[in-house]
Parts: sequence; C-alpha cells; structure tokens
Amino acid sequence: MRRNIGIVGGSIAGSALAERLLRGGHRIEVFERSSSDLEDRGLGIAMDPSVAGTLGKDFGTPLERRVVFDRNGVVRWTKRLSKRTVRWNAVHHALSATLPDGIVRRGASVREAGGDGDAAWLRTEAGDRHDFDLVIGADGIGSRVREMVDPGFRTDFLGYVAIRGLVRIDELPPEAGPVCEAMLEGSMVNAYLDRSHVVAYPIESASGEAMVNWMWYRNTTIDDLEGLVGSDADGTPRRSLPPGGIPADHLETFRGEASGSMAASMSSILLSSDSWSLQAIHAGTASTAVAGRLVLIGDAARIAIPHVGAGTSMAIVDARSLAEAIDGADADLDRRLERWAGTRRGETGEAISFGRDLGRFLQCSGTDWTTWSSADYERWWSGLLDDRRLYFESTQ
Repeated sequence: MRRNIGIVGGSIAGSALAERLLRGGHRIEVFERSSSDLEDRGLGIAMDPSVAGTLGKDFGTPLERRVVFDRNGVVRWTKRLSKRTVRWNAVHHALSATLPDGIVRRGASVREAGGDGDAAWLRTEAGDRHDFDLVIGADGIGSRVREMVDPGFRTDFLGYVAIRGLVRIDELPPEAGPVCEAMLEGSMVNAYLDRSHVVAYPIESASGEAMVNWMWYRNTTIDDLEGLVGSDADGTPRRSLPPGGIPADHLETFRGEASGSMAASMSSILLSSDSWSLQAIHAGTASTAVAGRLVLIGDAARIAIPHVGAGTSMAIVDARSLAEAIDGADADLDRRLERWAGTRRGETGEAISFGRDLGRFLQCSGTDWTTWSSADYERWWSGLLDDRRLYFESTQ
C-alpha cells in the first residue's frame, strides 16, 4: 500500500529511511532544519562491517584488532575485533545521493508533531501544517517528535565529554610513531589513563589521504560543562562545540592536560590537530519508539554512547527494518509498528548497556592500568561483556 510519509531529519537515519521507502513506492517528504547539505558535519565513525558493506564494496577502512597503551606508552593488551571506520560525511553522502531533488526540504525546522487516529501531522516553525499517514522522527538527540512519543524522556549527562580532532598522518611528529604504526597495521588504538581514555583510529580523507581520528574522554562536572559549552539563543544548553569552537582559555587547559596525562606517542597526535571539537556524552532511551502513527529511529529513539561504535549502524538498520515493517503484509500497520519497535529495542539493548558500563569503568574506576597483565585485561573484558553480544566481537 502506497503511503504518504513525513520524515523529520535528513541526516543518516532520515536519508536511509527515505531511500528505502522511495524504493517501495511511497510518497516521501524529508524536513531538515539545516539549510546546508550537512556535508561538513562529523569527523570519523566506526561501523558494523556488515552494515558498512551495504554502502559500497570495500566501504571504509577495516580494523582487525584493538591495541591498548597505558599512560606510559606501553602496549598492555591486544585483542581481535571487526570494525570499519569512515568519515561521517562519506556515509551521509552514500545515502543522501540516492534521493531525488525536491525530496528534502532544507531549512524546514519542525516545531511540533502529533497524531490523529490513523494519521499524523507536523507543523514547521513557519506555522505550516503538513498531514501524513506516518511521521518518522529521525531528528536526533534533541528530537521534537520524541516530545510527543515520550513526553517524560530526559537525557542523562554521564559526567564526561569527548574532545575530538582529526590530523593527517604525514603531518605527525616522530613521537607519534608507535601509535601510528599500530593504526596503519589495522588497529584501533586505545590509551587507558587515570579516569580518562583516548581512542584513535585511521580514516581516509575525501581525497584519499590517511588521517587519524581521535577522541579524548575527559571527566567534567555539569557546572563546568555549562560554563564551557554555553547556551543557544533560547537559553537551551548546548551539547557540543564545533571544530575550532572551544574557548581559548579552555583549549589551553585541555592541551596542558593532554601533555601531562598521556605518553608522547598519543599526546603528540592530539597536539598536532588544529581544530578541536567537543561533545558532551549523554545517554537515554525512549520508553517507546511508537505512539500511534509517530515513530522514532536513530538517536531520537536512543542515544548510542560512542564507546561501542554502533550509533550509525543502528540508525541505518532502524531505517531499513522500519521500511520493511511498513511494507509488511501480515497484520495491520499499527501491530507491525509495535512489533518492530519491540524487536529493535531488544536488538540494540545489549550494545547500549555495554557502552554505558564500559564508559563508567574507564572514566570512574581509578584502575591503575600499568599494573595489569594481558590476562587481567582478558578477565576484565569477559566480565564486562557478561555474555552480551556485540558485532565487533564476531571474530572471536
């Protein structure tokens, strides 16, 4: 049955859903609040290889192991994994490039959404109302659609931020050699520090140059966070700062901390990066992803803590599986949507809970990683997994 569907958000989840629904013959409109094409957003991301592979042959950079350095630059642990790393905008382009002109309404900010029986509607900031058979909220962590689906939803600030950067490998000093060598051999590199950690991995630039994408997780109180990120014009606290947006006094403090808290093999990578950005780490899962004919996908449905490297893959699978549910022939649409929501909650729950547990341990346990043997790391990891199934453990 051909349906009239409105999608709020034209990022990865919204683009993936629009592409599949158009293929099924549905009438689609995507409302994207940004007037740009989003190509300048995001740095590097890690993906499930099975999802990355659907975007193109050999899509992304394959990683086959995790290498953990301690604060002194000593390799403490090596473990197999299976991930693919890529630029965020490469994923978005692979999905959005399939959409015909006129599908995405740019600069169309949605103010509210609602449902009327077997129909749904949305209203833009300009005051225009648009009526649909379904409205899908793919509008991220600050979702307006979620306000109607789960009015009681609140995000939890987890007590730390991710400071991020990107730098060309050929611009790094000799001190970075041990970390660069591990990455060029197909490794995701972790530096486990004192209540802090760094993740670094290789990606390709748009022109094919080898880059290092890094994230430094630093503990920050909620009061300090508010003073750091500031607020939008309407008084809403910001959740992130773009590249180059960290205030100079804070940036100087961060650079000094990086020099003093980690080995030169890692700190030299951070300090060689020109434009640092910042993301406050929040968590939260909507109590339901479906309310009548309003549906949530991607970060609107759940905030994927970045330690697992699953948020983008979850969003794409959300979109594709939802399209299958909409097109399904069994039962009625409302029942198919409810069944889909329950299935996705179960499929994503283990990765979400693992990411939260891993972040809490790395940022709060105070473990002296320099004293651990490889066997200690293995026992810790096995206990942390607690039989939860994660895509990157598939090669074990």
